[in-house]
Amino acid sequence: MSTTESSRWSFGWGKSGYPFDSFKLFGKEDAVEEEDLSTTLRKATLILVIGYSIIDSLIITSNLLTALMIGCTRLRYSLFHIKILICSIGDLIFGVVLAFAVLELKDPRHAWYYGDVFCYITKYVSVTHLFFISFSLCALICDRIIKETTRYHKVAVFCIHGFLLTLPFVAAYIVAVPVLVSNDIVTITNLTETDKKDYSFCRYSQNYESNKIIAVSVFDVMQNTIFLPFCIILSIVLINRRRRLSTNTPDNMDNKSAMRNSNGCSACLTYITSSCIAVIIITIVTLFCTVPDCILHFCSDCLNEDTMYSVPHILYMLSLVPSIVRPYLWLIDKEMRQVAARICCFVCRRNRLT
Repeated sequence: MSTTESSRWSFGWGKSGYPFDSFKLFGKEDAVEEEDLSTTLRKATLILVIGYSIIDSLIITSNLLTALMIGCTRLRYSLFHIKILICSIGDLIFGVVLAFAVLELKDPRHAWYYGDVFCYITKYVSVTHLFFISFSLCALICDRIIKETTRYHKVAVFCIHGFLLTLPFVAAYIVAVPVLVSNDIVTITNLTETDKKDYSFCRYSQNYESNKIIAVSVFDVMQNTIFLPFCIILSIVLINRRRRLSTNTPDNMDNKSAMRNSNGCSACLTYITSSCIAVIIITIVTLFCTVPDCILHFCSDCLNEDTMYSVPHILYMLSLVPSIVRPYLWLIDKEMRQVAARICCFVCRRNRLT
């Protein structure tokens, strides 16, 4: 297979197609027009490389800071914040993979030089990234529902939290990846140049890009809908608890012990409420940013020649926005906000001393 033939294989991350296929559909063979197209392609490639590089650097930086803040402070003893750490680790893994995809895009041939094994890892991590995040959000929502509604025995609670901690890894890497591997969603084309330098093209298969694989369609629907019922239940539970506590507030607060108990319950409720609100907001943001890209995957024929190149990349970049903003939205949680404030105060004091 020649370089020209292999370039027709779809390129991209997630559901983005090969970025230059749209220009090939115009059927322009004139030499002058080909030069104009090559100039346009180079400019478009440069814009994509810059855009994806900025997004990737923000994903890695923000999630790395969140992981360090949780891992190096008292938050590491909280099961809820450990689940946040797992979510950030999933984004970090994807950020590392995205960096290699940017290098592939930057190459003039869009060739892959990092080995067949890492090609498979890159593609499967890209496909299952949102699946991993969706189940991470499910685990976080279920954690808050359990905190709000149940008072089980310690052994039962330990088993439930153990299941929730492993849920994203099991769902994405033990269940989803083997199914995708069995459907051969990745195609590797090995080539050799005249200078005997080996390289390859790491692409998604045509069946995957044309949405002929049922498993991919099922995963696309699940990753955008699975956490919705849990989010609705958590919202209802949170509203009912707030309403119940407001009706049970004692009228007479002269008793000091009653005042202390009320203050303690109020503080506990504030922490729980802030974490619940953070989970709900992050879930909504993730849903609104990822659904358009999922719809495009099922309606790729809806685009015309003018939009079939730009729109897929714009929507895919939009689906990556939650990976950037999630670490900052976690500051809605009061405990995260307090720890971040203490770190900032410590840094400011050190700067004044130096």
